[in-house]
Amino acid sequence: MTQWDCFDVKEFNVLADYAKSLLDKPTKLVDLWGQVYNEGHYQTFHNHIHNDWSFVYYVNTPTGSSPIVFRGMSKRIKPIAGMMLLFPGYVDHYVPPNRGVGRSIVAGNLVYS
Repeated sequence: MTQWDCFDVKEFNVLADYAKSLLDKPTKLVDLWGQVYNEGHYQTFHNHIHNDWSFVYYVNTPTGSSPIVFRGMSKRIKPIAGMMLLFPGYVDHYVPPNRGVGRSIVAGNLVYS
């Protein structure tokens, strides 16, 4: 995982700007990072409660890429390269152990400005 402040990565900012354009109110980007999941990598249940919105963009989703799972909605969303998910920051989610190599994302958090 990169640091949480990849604001100087042009390509990451393009994705963040797109996420912001999907919302009906102006937002400020407060976190921006990238992450690669190799075999066995995972994320436990967590949320981004102090942020209004979070997004994840799937850069690479090779065979065996784990879904993102949202608690309370019983949703398991299979990642597809080029797909962006935008969801409220308070929503609990996790990623089960990855079964492949190279599942990669760009993610960020947004707050209303």
